[in-house]
Amino acid sequence: MAGARCVRFSRSPSPTGLRAPTPTSSFEVSSSAPTEEQTDPFDCCSETPCLRCVFYKSRCWGTTGAARWSNPVVRRPAPTAARSGSPSSDSMARRAGSGDRGDSGNGGNRSSSGQYGRAAPRSSGSSVPNGIEDSHWGGVVHEPLVLCRHCKHPYSLYTWDGKHYGRRYLGCPLKDKSESCGFVQWLDEEWPQRAQEVILTLWDMVNQTIEKADKNMVDMMAETAQKNEAKDQLEVLEGEKEGWEREKQELDWEKERLNLRWRFSQSCCTSFQTIMRTELEDKKRTWIVVVCLIGLLVTMLFIVVLKMK
Repeated sequence: MAGARCVRFSRSPSPTGLRAPTPTSSFEVSSSAPTEEQTDPFDCCSETPCLRCVFYKSRCWGTTGAARWSNPVVRRPAPTAARSGSPSSDSMARRAGSGDRGDSGNGGNRSSSGQYGRAAPRSSGSSVPNGIEDSHWGGVVHEPLVLCRHCKHPYSLYTWDGKHYGRRYLGCPLKDKSESCGFVQWLDEEWPQRAQEVILTLWDMVNQTIEKADKNMVDMMAETAQKNEAKDQLEVLEGEKEGWEREKQELDWEKERLNLRWRFSQSCCTSFQTIMRTELEDKKRTWIVVVCLIGLLVTMLFIVVLKMK
């Protein structure tokens, strides 16, 4: 495999029982050659370590002291090996300490990959790519030489966006970004500059297409909302129209009832007038008869009186 080299590491027990690599010769591991992006995984440890770095170092390597923070990539032997009292362990610790001092003089930027033949992965919360997996590539990598800051085996992923689209890398297995330590170790070589420019151009086109689609979606949603609002208003107007029609029908029925009542009252009045007129005429006839009878009686009395004289 081009760009790969054989590195020798050994497994030494850590304070927490987790396996961690130490710079001694025990077995061979094939790893790709370090790239420019494979630098110190703890960018914050050059000056002031964060709580995550402290937790990682205390659990995996058991390191303490301010002098050891200048180069956190240097792997120190476990405390059990130091208590064994062997000259090799003491000399190894002194060599590690001298390596720490040399790295701290350079500002903590120099990686220990040149000394032990292993390129440290780059880890930064701001540069963590968005990863995906498929049926051919993905899952937890159970390689004891690679651990994230949580002392967990990393996850193999593809880069989804940006100029590194399609590159394979190892990342923190925690899916929650707020809990992820930002561990990144690239497995594929960096794409050529021209390819990166083409990828960025394609992503710009994709983003513009997405923005245009989102804008069209927003416009369509606004148009749909306006149509729904107009439909609701139309339904309200139709309901009002139906109400007005019902009121009109009720008014028509009331008008018909009033017309019937008026006709009935008019017929009643006419009948009453007719009856009253008939009664008046009958009373007139009666008075005429009475007056005639009275006149007849007066005449007869006058005749009787004249005859008696």
